[in-house]
Amino acid sequence: MGHPRKPRRTSSVKVRPTTATRALRLLGMGCLGGVAALALVLLTHRVWTHAGEALETPVSVEIVWPLSPDSTRDQPKTWLSAYFRDRLLATAHARAAESPDPVRGDAVARVGRAMEASGWFDGPPRVERRGDGTIVVSGAWRTPACVVRHNGRDHLVDWTSRPMPATYDAGGSGLRVIQGAASPPPRDASGSLDYARAWPGDDVRAGVETLRLLLAQPYGAQVAGVDVGDYHVTRRIDIVTDKGTRVVWGGPPGEFIPGEASTRAKLDRLAYFASLAERGRRIDLGQQRLEIYNEDAVYADLTASRR
Repeated sequence: MGHPRKPRRTSSVKVRPTTATRALRLLGMGCLGGVAALALVLLTHRVWTHAGEALETPVSVEIVWPLSPDSTRDQPKTWLSAYFRDRLLATAHARAAESPDPVRGDAVARVGRAMEASGWFDGPPRVERRGDGTIVVSGAWRTPACVVRHNGRDHLVDWTSRPMPATYDAGGSGLRVIQGAASPPPRDASGSLDYARAWPGDDVRAGVETLRLLLAQPYGAQVAGVDVGDYHVTRRIDIVTDKGTRVVWGGPPGEFIPGEASTRAKLDRLAYFASLAERGRRIDLGQQRLEIYNEDAVYADLTASRR
């Protein structure tokens, strides 16, 4: 018998790809990656284009306007003039359409900030987007009280003496006027009217308080405004009537000043004067200047009486 044959050993040889093959493989992978990236770019572009087209559609904005005291459910009325309504709506539309960016753009927030800064709302307004995409603005509106005259301009203020975004030529508002304010209206760091701060100085505040009290009286229609020009010297306020006459009221309502009649006594005097038919039912008793603030008596400047 012969010797058994030993199995032949095989040797494995690693074949390394040539440089050209590796380059082709890398090129193929790069091409695949490029195609995928291009597809992603095209898809993203399509998505953003459609989003941009949707956002570029004009945004509808509705504002729930403040109602007048004589407004009814069937016939709602607002005291805000068409001029200021148009301006407020234009501001809201401009802010809503500011950015077509679907990620960074937030029309509701932008409209809310603009409306809060407008000076018409008492605190942040409520801004919501309805199901049909319309942005609706509502909230507590600040109530105009009167105008403060300064440097030939009448500035609208509310009952807390804060300016509102309306100014007029002197006498052009049709509202009661506070004359003689010692300080200019408040302004912010940019020099714009500051709607968040009350008018500087106690004189305007005292004038507003006096007007609030007088306009609530039956003879309120005879009150055209007050003059606080002497307030910082004498602490006295003059009532300016619809005839241009003066009734020296004295200190602000509720303030005790020695020798001066109480607020209740002053109101009683004016009510009595307004009841006198022989005096034309006038709180000025037909005089150009009448002093009612003294505790013991009423004084009239007869030398300045109307003829």
